[in-house]
Amino acid sequence: MPEMLNKKKERPAEWALALLGRCEYACLGLTDEAQPYCVPVSHVLVDGCVYFHSNPRGYKAELLAQNPRVCLTAVADVHAIPMRFTTEYSSAIAFGTARLVHDPAERRRALSAICEKYAASNPHREKCAANAGPETAVYCVEIESITGKRSE
Repeated sequence: MPEMLNKKKERPAEWALALLGRCEYACLGLTDEAQPYCVPVSHVLVDGCVYFHSNPRGYKAELLAQNPRVCLTAVADVHAIPMRFTTEYSSAIAFGTARLVHDPAERRRALSAICEKYAASNPHREKCAANAGPETAVYCVEIESITGKRSE
């Protein structure tokens, strides 16, 4: 991973992981042989891995099958500062390898965490997580490196 040029803005990996975990979504960067593709995903951070769900068909699934190397970017705390011609923000960028989750217990744990994060007030969230069938793919991104940045 490239080194951050402005060291004053750099934050430790623990800070970046916490930010990634609290963000509402992350942008998943993928690539085929010719062009990049970036798509927002609803994600959770569980035991240092990023989980997200997806349709098992489509361009994202196709690219993940071809090349599981990914980049995740999450941004929070964004505030424009017009008088300084700048923007304050916090960001995390993680690199890792995505894998399709096949283990039923891991899959259920990931879907339960996703439902808890995005549908905590829905009384049917556990039933939904338990009943997700083959039309729901679950991916795990094992983070290999992560950086955090706070621009103030």
